[in-house]
Amino acid sequence: MYKKISLVALVVTVALLVGHSVGSSPEAPPSPVIVRAMAFPNQTAPIPLTPLFTPTINGLYRVSAYMTEIAPVSTTNNATSFVELTWTDDAGPEDTGVGGPVSLNTAYPGYGSFVNGGPPGGVAIIEGVAGKPVNFEVSVTGNSTEVGTYSLYLVVERLN
Repeated sequence: MYKKISLVALVVTVALLVGHSVGSSPEAPPSPVIVRAMAFPNQTAPIPLTPLFTPTINGLYRVSAYMTEIAPVSTTNNATSFVELTWTDDAGPEDTGVGGPVSLNTAYPGYGSFVNGGPPGGVAIIEGVAGKPVNFEVSVTGNSTEVGTYSLYLVVERLN
């Protein structure tokens, strides 16, 4: 009698364990949290150093930028524009380009005018330090400060 009860208990336990391990799926990893999204459509001037966000905790962040030229400058000036990020990590002040360079002399509707032939966007993974701002600016290089008309879109995601 005890053998039958023990055998039934063992079979039920094994069935429950197998049922949970076979039928269950692993938990999906959490999606990054969007910290900030900004849009600057139809800009006609460079954007000076501007706060993008200030981390409230230390961590990794992904900054995505998309910049496209809508209308070229009125003169040939060999100018380009690009998005630059500045931030502070454990090592101190940092900076990098994240969008562009975009040629300001000709427009390519629907695909920007990325100087190197690729898409007019970029991504930077940065370490943000709590209380230290992450800034961006749109700079112009070349023979002029004229930028034509461009649009810029930025998204910041917290990765951990």
